[in-house]
Amino acid sequence: MLIFFLFSFGFICFAQTLEIDYPHIPNEDVLSTRPSIPQYFKYLFSLGMWLGFAAAFISLVIAGIFYLISPAKPAFKAKAKDRLSGAVLGLVFLLIIYAVVTTINPELKFFRDLGMENIPEQTLKPVVSSGVYFYYKQNCSEQDSKEKVLPYIYSVDSFNQSRNKIESAKIVHDFEREFFYIAILYDLDNFQGKCKYINPTVECESMPAFADSASIYRYSHNPSGNGVWFYRKSFYDESGGWYKVDNDKIKNTYVGDLEELEFNDVPEEDKICAKWNPAGECDKTTPPNLAEGNISSILIDGDYFVLLVYFDPKKDTKEGPWSFCQAFPTIDDINKEGPKQIKWEYIMEQTNGNLPNFVIIFPVEKK
Repeated sequence: MLIFFLFSFGFICFAQTLEIDYPHIPNEDVLSTRPSIPQYFKYLFSLGMWLGFAAAFISLVIAGIFYLISPAKPAFKAKAKDRLSGAVLGLVFLLIIYAVVTTINPELKFFRDLGMENIPEQTLKPVVSSGVYFYYKQNCSEQDSKEKVLPYIYSVDSFNQSRNKIESAKIVHDFEREFFYIAILYDLDNFQGKCKYINPTVECESMPAFADSASIYRYSHNPSGNGVWFYRKSFYDESGGWYKVDNDKIKNTYVGDLEELEFNDVPEEDKICAKWNPAGECDKTTPPNLAEGNISSILIDGDYFVLLVYFDPKKDTKEGPWSFCQAFPTIDDINKEGPKQIKWEYIMEQTNGNLPNFVIIFPVEKK
């Protein structure tokens, strides 16, 4: 069953639909009557976890009852021990399965709430030109539009006269030629500021009219390259520590919580204390993580699109716009190899002192 879940969430599949009313799971979004396959498998995983923990809890309660009445009937004491050991063993297995699955696929934990979906590989042939369509009205309506809506297939550093007028968007893939697109909108020009990821699997996505630029790339299902490197020092200097996201991890899109990622080969004097003894001396040190502006340069060694994101859980919704994004390569990156020196001061000005807490890496056909 575990292998089934791992492969199900790793594959890129087209959204089929099932018309059933599904029971609500606590702390989970209500599943629609026509879910996509990724949504359906995520629902099954959560449902399985809840049922497993509920069964373990009931078994613990029964064990407690058997133990309480064991003085009157000694045979119940052995039954209580058997149930207790079985329940504890079941809980351990459930925790191991959850830890393994959510470590391999972070979308099952926090970032799935931001609406990151897999791009479909096959469906019916499109009846219109492929690309990203933007509309001045909600629900992708062309009614009363003075201009014909045409698809965008390249990034737009500024919408100029269309700034703050886009209220909906949709992505049309060309399955015959295997052209698949991703798009992210920003409220500032040159691909920065508040941002929103356009879900490539929905028919139409409405939004507040905020956008002034858009990153548009052709998505790659089979990325090539040597991965993305993050350095504590500028100009790709490994001496201060580094962290690498391999090409294999970037397939199907990589999402990383910067607080959970630690640099490798950090000099001992640059490590931080993780445990102090009563004498005030450090007993254990640990490398710094990639959050809080610890990244000084990023090397994009392949066809990847990197997005540093500040997601504010207190005010940002999973649909967006999110509080801040910075796209790499930047518009002035001639070699498109990534920033040699990140200017965190500018980013802090845009976010009232907050720094990115997530990184998203998309595999693309050409960066």
